Amino acid sequence: MAPKKKAAGKPTKETGKGASHTKAPPKAPTKLKSPPSAAAKAAAAAKVKKLQEQLEATQAVQKLVEEQEGNPEGELYGEKDEEE
Repeated sequence: MAPKKKAAGKPTKETGKGASHTKAPPKAPTKLKSPPSAAAKAAAAAKVKKLQEQLEATQAVQKLVEEQEGNPEGELYGEKDEEE
């Protein structure tokens, strides 16, 4: 038996010009947002505070690393070697 040929003419829904995956979905009407609640503001403030603390800790560690790179023997500033 010979293989069947596809019908010529109109493109199929999945592969042709009018394929559904190429069209953008219709946009829903935009709703006006209400101002954030007190709980949302408090949560945002807590998140900001936490991020600031992390930043300060990171900067402190970075400063220590930079100081150690400038002082490779591991000696503390102000200390003198007693063997000299």
